Amino acid sequence: MNSYAGSAYGNYTYTTGTPEDPWDQVGHQWVFDSDGGARDALVIEVRLYSLYTGPDPQDYWIDDLEVTTSSATATITFPSAEPYGACCDGAVCAVTTEATCIYGGGTYLGAGTSCTPNPCGPTGSCCSADYSCVDGLTVEQCAAADPGATWVDGGSCAVDCVAPTGSCCLLDGTCALDLTEAECSGMRGRQWTEGATDCVPACEAATPAPIIISEYYESAPGYRKAVEIFNTSPEPVSLYGHALGLYANYATVPTGVYLLDDMTIGGLEVQVFINSDNPDNDIPNFDEATAVVAPSVCNFNGDDAVSILFGDVANNNIADVLAVPGERDDGPRGSDPYKDSAWERNCDIGTGVADFDSCNFDGLKDCTLDECPPGTPVAGSCDDGLYPDQWTFEGLNPYNDNGNHSLGVHDAACLDIKPGSCPNSFNRKSRGALHVVVCGSEFFDATMIDIASIRLARADGVGAQVAPHEGPPGPHSFFDDLATPYHGESCHELGADGYVDLQMHFKNETVTAVLGLDALPPGALVELYVSGNLVNGVPFTTADDRIRLVPPGTPPGLVAVSSTIPEVWIDAYPLDLQLDDGGFADFERSYPQSTVVTYTAPRMADGVRFAHWEIDGQPQARGQTVIDFEVVGEVMDVKAVYRNPGLESIQGTPVEPIEVQPIGGGMQPAGR
Repeated sequence: MNSYAGSAYGNYTYTTGTPEDPWDQVGHQWVFDSDGGARDALVIEVRLYSLYTGPDPQDYWIDDLEVTTSSATATITFPSAEPYGACCDGAVCAVTTEATCIYGGGTYLGAGTSCTPNPCGPTGSCCSADYSCVDGLTVEQCAAADPGATWVDGGSCAVDCVAPTGSCCLLDGTCALDLTEAECSGMRGRQWTEGATDCVPACEAATPAPIIISEYYESAPGYRKAVEIFNTSPEPVSLYGHALGLYANYATVPTGVYLLDDMTIGGLEVQVFINSDNPDNDIPNFDEATAVVAPSVCNFNGDDAVSILFGDVANNNIADVLAVPGERDDGPRGSDPYKDSAWERNCDIGTGVADFDSCNFDGLKDCTLDECPPGTPVAGSCDDGLYPDQWTFEGLNPYNDNGNHSLGVHDAACLDIKPGSCPNSFNRKSRGALHVVVCGSEFFDATMIDIASIRLARADGVGAQVAPHEGPPGPHSFFDDLATPYHGESCHELGADGYVDLQMHFKNETVTAVLGLDALPPGALVELYVSGNLVNGVPFTTADDRIRLVPPGTPPGLVAVSSTIPEVWIDAYPLDLQLDDGGFADFERSYPQSTVVTYTAPRMADGVRFAHWEIDGQPQARGQTVIDFEVVGEVMDVKAVYRNPGLESIQGTPVEPIEVQPIGGGMQPAGR
């Protein structure tokens, strides 16, 4: 090349680099003067500046520039900057290049290493409280890794951080020795004792707790999913040895497990487990602060099985299960049978099932999941008699309406209003008493109920609460085997089932006034429930039962019952056309013509003796508190007359002379 010419222009400003990024490249444009074609080359002058003021020489020789051209573009690539890292000079640390570090007599710790925390100085072992340990750290590095750790200058984890061993009781009740506390916990052991060569007190095997899956909730939006478990015992129980298991995607063994070993559930209480505590996934009508977040088992779909496991989870020992592991439990409802829905365990179920059948979770009759209303009775097309239905459908939970559930509370007992009758008619003007039975069951001992704590209320929250009537006068609460539980919206006429129940009586007029029933039209269905405490103070609630409001009337066969003593309770048999029996005088009952009825009055009322009955104004036999008569005509008046000897009248009723006869040397009223 004999000659060259041209010009250059561009950015001549550059900045000072950092030790980690020392280069600052600028771009230029060059104009090539070809001299009419006489010249055929472009010469580019490149200047490299160094402003680094370190101890190493400031002259750089660059001999590996890369120059590439493409059309009218020439690219010059500088070599990568020399890497920087921590350099130790005794206990002093600086970030330099390797050459600078070595030039200054320091120890280079490697490219990209940092001086924070200070890696320079003596090293040793860094032992945390859980006996996890790291060797070769400086005291600053140890403090940064774990402020509570112990650093030993020149120490070794193998010598200075050895976890103590001791005895440990395992799930099966055996005693294991020479285990660290972490090893004992990892084996789900308990009662670890440091340095012990035996287990004292002696180990006890974990025992199955009386718990069941009591509710399942799955919803359309996001990850709103929940499982509730219930302690069927009136006493607190430890869940040691138990776990929840999830069988996703038709797995036959758990794909997710949540250990319950450290949990305790109070008597007749529940514990809810949810999939997420993200506010976007909050479950309506439920306080998620009371729940345990357990996505490992609650991130299920509408066809995944969930179980309570007992013992070693590897053995898949199922204590209770919802759906069938390994199967897409289609049942009578098609695929995803539990999708976007809530289901509650029936109030009389106290024992889990390991051999779940789709009929156990039927809950639907001749309707599809989308059509069935909440509370649909558990029975239906697959009721095979082998696996009794155990669940009640609470409702669908679609995207815009997903608060259909009862999470956080489970009905410990069933309720049967007016046992033996169906439907449960309620006459607001009958002046009778509503018979209400809290049913005993295999797990609920009704005799433990504190009767004084019992209150009757409406399920919709309208009105206040009503306490049972405790006569005399009138009936009082008592224990007996009277009823059989029912579920859902159905009712039955079954009686005793082999379990002792609590029967109570609530005055009709009080129930009507306190629960606001006068505001409802005839034919209205009103759901009621009972709450109270056991004698040990444990609270409980019952499932709902319903009454049907009927209008008062005066059909043929009306019997008007009165008494000379107000509010006397008169027993009546059989039930009248409104399914009422006895009542507080004065009241009315209606019977089919020719019905033979029996009325019974108490012998004493307010300290006054029973004298006789009157039917349509005609006195009947004296002293006979029980009267049988046939209903004849449209209206009959029946009165219980009370008076003491020697009184001329009481409550406005004339007193007739009482005939007396000598009996055994004394005087006794006739008929006594």
